[in-house]
Amino acid sequence: MVGPLIDKVGAPLYFLRAFSAACWISTVTSLVLAKPGPLNVDILRFLVIGGQTPPLSPLEVLHLVDVRQLFFFLEALSAAWLVRNRYKPRKSLSVIISVATLVLIGLALFRFEDAWAAAHRLVFSNEFWLLPNSSYLIQHFYHTFMPSVIMGLVTWISFWLIPIFRNERALQE
Repeated sequence: MVGPLIDKVGAPLYFLRAFSAACWISTVTSLVLAKPGPLNVDILRFLVIGGQTPPLSPLEVLHLVDVRQLFFFLEALSAAWLVRNRYKPRKSLSVIISVATLVLIGLALFRFEDAWAAAHRLVFSNEFWLLPNSSYLIQHFYHTFMPSVIMGLVTWISFWLIPIFRNERALQE
């Protein structure tokens, strides 16, 4: 009786934990790699806790408001870490998710600009993310996108592969 319940509740919790961890690692990577600037701390503060918008162009502020909504969603997803969970993904599920992720990484690396646009169209319902090259956000954060996504995806894949290797090692002992 407990086994099916763990799968029904545990699997979504595990997924949310993996996703939120990947997003936070990606965010931290982007902030660490960002070109230093006077508004970076204000931008981070706005994204994480809200409050006063940084003094940016109107289009950049509109985009940050959209990104703030994503942070609010991410903060809510992070609540999955507060629930005790003993779920371990099955090997087949872990392999499928890892291979699918690696295929997406390969496609993204092959056609970065298309991946950039597709990711933004998927996440945002408007085109406020189409900022001019001269904007503060582009100047300070655009170059961090690929490394931060890679770090997030490495985190995501680790959540799915580490249980496989732990189980394999436990079987050998």
